[in-house]
Amino acid sequence: MLEINLVGDSIYIEWGDLDRFFGGIALFKEGKGQKLVFTGGKMPWVKAKKTEGDVLKEYAISSGIPSEKIFVTKIINHIVV
Repeated sequence: MLEINLVGDSIYIEWGDLDRFFGGIALFKEGKGQKLVFTGGKMPWVKAKKTEGDVLKEYAISSGIPSEKIFVTKIINHIVV
């Protein structure tokens, strides 16, 4: 969904499939879901410390979703759990 690019100390985000993210936000706001879950994985060659899930959580919070309703999976030994 996202490509996270690290240039120097700055992170630049390139969106791939906006509809999935904003569709989930809309469903949550319509009361059709009680939480959002984002995958916290990242590709091994990505140098940025933030995962896609971390970035999506920030965008969801800025869209008015309470942080306690957002969950991001964790990486343990390159396996998303």
